[in-house]
Amino acid sequence: MSEAILVAQGLERRYRRACALDGVSVSISAGESLAIVGESGCGKSTLLRCLAGLERADAGSVHFGGAEVSPLRGEDRKRFCRSVQLVLQDATRALNPWWSGLTLVREPLDLLRRDLSMPERETVARCWMDRVGLPASVVERLPGELSGGQRQRLLLARAMTLSPSVLLLDEPLAGLDPPIQAAILELLKGLRSERPLATVLVTHSLGAAAQGAERIVVMRSGRLVEQQTMTAFLAGPQDPYSREILAGWQARQANFVKSPPIKSSGSAH
Repeated sequence: MSEAILVAQGLERRYRRACALDGVSVSISAGESLAIVGESGCGKSTLLRCLAGLERADAGSVHFGGAEVSPLRGEDRKRFCRSVQLVLQDATRALNPWWSGLTLVREPLDLLRRDLSMPERETVARCWMDRVGLPASVVERLPGELSGGQRQRLLLARAMTLSPSVLLLDEPLAGLDPPIQAAILELLKGLRSERPLATVLVTHSLGAAAQGAERIVVMRSGRLVEQQTMTAFLAGPQDPYSREILAGWQARQANFVKSPPIKSSGSAH
């Protein structure tokens, strides 16, 4: 495995009486695909925000490229923000409803790549909109005029304009139909094949994790209970909660396969 580029050590985060993170340590290596799974409220999204530098843990630290993230300021902070991009769960809330698709995708460049001219920034934005599979018409359209899958692709294009080395994805498949979920996962796989991009996928779906990640982290009640390669996890988790998750997913898969086709209620003549 490549050397770790993004490392969290002993993260603790508490909101009043609720403990979101309880001594969580995790590392992401260059070019790898990691999935973080667990029930709602287990701390997955909080961990992602800490990794992105958007939220500061009460204890512990996050390091990127060997440097601690919290003290970074000025140009060092900008370089980190360009390198580690977070794709939020709710595309509707993450996108300004009054901005066109092109303006939304260009915005990170406007903020963090002022060394590029406006025509250069627009060219980069258009190229990424095309790369993620958005039709040309999206350039002028508003987020409310797009489908859920198109909005998610818009968020991916926004993040990728900065050529990050780590892409943090917070439930990017939520609310999407299975074929669209599969298309987004295939798109991420394609992006990783083209450049040294590490992806961290937060998801409720073990199926999505199995399809989109080489390694898995399981969280429960703010704690990390298991870290495995995906192959080893599917062969036999070590933690009882992990075994419960896997057994439930396997049972759903078996029921789906065994379900008989729906027969017509019409009478035969």
